[in-house]
Amino acid sequence: MSGTQPVDPYWGALLAFLDEDRALLAATAAPDGLKEYRPDLIAFSDLDHIPSVRQVVCHKGLIEQIPVRLLAASFGRAKLAFSNEVFVVFRLEHSESDHVRSFEIDLANYLSSADLDAGQPAARRKEVTRPLLRRPVVSAKRAGVPRVVAALQSPTLLNNWASAGGWSLEAAKLGDHDGLAESALLQVPSWDGSDENVAAVLVTTPLQLEEARRRLPDAAHIWIIHNGRAGLLPPKLIDEVDGVITLSRKVLALQRTHHPALLHKPSWVIAPWYKPERQYRWSADRAWTMKSRPNTRDRYDLALTHQVIELAKRRSVDVVMYGQDTVGGFLDRRAKEELQSSCSCYVSPLPPWAGFGLAQHECLSAGVPLAGLLWGDLEEDLPAPYPALAETLDDLAESIQRLCTEEVHAEAVSEAGLDYIAQARTKPRTEQAIERFLDEVGGA
Repeated sequence: MSGTQPVDPYWGALLAFLDEDRALLAATAAPDGLKEYRPDLIAFSDLDHIPSVRQVVCHKGLIEQIPVRLLAASFGRAKLAFSNEVFVVFRLEHSESDHVRSFEIDLANYLSSADLDAGQPAARRKEVTRPLLRRPVVSAKRAGVPRVVAALQSPTLLNNWASAGGWSLEAAKLGDHDGLAESALLQVPSWDGSDENVAAVLVTTPLQLEEARRRLPDAAHIWIIHNGRAGLLPPKLIDEVDGVITLSRKVLALQRTHHPALLHKPSWVIAPWYKPERQYRWSADRAWTMKSRPNTRDRYDLALTHQVIELAKRRSVDVVMYGQDTVGGFLDRRAKEELQSSCSCYVSPLPPWAGFGLAQHECLSAGVPLAGLLWGDLEEDLPAPYPALAETLDDLAESIQRLCTEEVHAEAVSEAGLDYIAQARTKPRTEQAIERFLDEVGGA
């Protein structure tokens, strides 16, 4: 306990309450000014790990200091523990439910994108907006291999990008990383907290951007947009990022349609790369699909999958959905390889605004026939028409039936997918895109 004591009786009453349970101080988040009197408290400006907070002190005159992500995490969990004319203290009950954590992330992102920046009064927002980068970016070249820090997101994507040369990609727990259920699949080195030689930081949410700007102020702040739906990049944040990355040209075009301001924003397309390695062995009547990321996946996307499963049933074909009982709806590498080595096809009716299609490309690179709808850049990148992609769900159901019953047809589709991967999804192509990106953010 600090020897300094406040003169104000309301502050004194608060400190007396906090001292009743000294063990709880290290798990108590509070306005920065209280650190002078109780150094063990967590100041709002130092708050990094929301799940560690068990108690929150709110000053009625400093509401704007409360981080948005803490507000979201307190929703429905807070119980009043103390109050007086100046302060209110809440105790938090934590939940291990992935559904609750997913809701908190969505709520925090909504609050951030709507009209709040965590811990920062609205009047000060424009003062800290960084100037926009213009292509080409004029900056000092960095010695050695440039570092790029990626806020935790799709492990499949980060693992793939990290395997390409030209940069040192590191994953960081920034913002709302706690809600990523499949983070155990990540194989990328962790960020060590230093900013030396960091050319850029990659983010996908308002909370990740906020923390990136605070912890890596001199790096370029780049927003990754995974698909073409509106709302993935809140309009109010377009001026606050230094550029955007997509995985496909179609997604970039769709986003520019939603937000014309992106036409004046540096942008890059960095598609993953794959090595064609046939693992596929045809097995009759073994069509399968994945329930990946069910809590955040678009409802229409999932509805398409269930419609195709029903249409296939009418043709006496069962499509088995895997991942329903696994964390995040994902399968580990061993389980996926077992499926790929003994199946008929992978079913994935992606909607028109879909992103790159990571799971789809994994299957194509293993020689697994992909039964789906035309989406993204695939149609223009294919060296020849791919026979298992359809325009309608009825045609897709018919394609699934053929792949489940005609081995010769399935083998031909398998070879078509491997040819596409070998020609259009090469490592040099990805590394060329990375080199261009680094040149333009001053990292090479």
